[in-house]
Amino acid sequence: MTRGRCGSAPGRFTTVSSPRNPGARVAALVLAAGESRRLGRLKQLVVRDGRTLLERTIRAATDAGACNVVVVLGACADAIETSMPALP
Repeated sequence: MTRGRCGSAPGRFTTVSSPRNPGARVAALVLAAGESRRLGRLKQLVVRDGRTLLERTIRAATDAGACNVVVVLGACADAIETSMPALP
């Protein structure tokens, strides 16, 4: 098994449930496992208009009707998971 530059093993995931769409039967899969080597910092944590790109993606999925959002993490999973939003 290879490790990312932050030392976290690839293939980790977490699920974000959305109480906004309790009866929905749609789930979303967000692939956020990249190391962002070309950017030089974690793309998932880049802030635009006051929210991280990962938060914007999760909110877009729930706004589109997803009842569960599965976020696949790899490189720097601990840092990314810690910063994931708690959705209302």
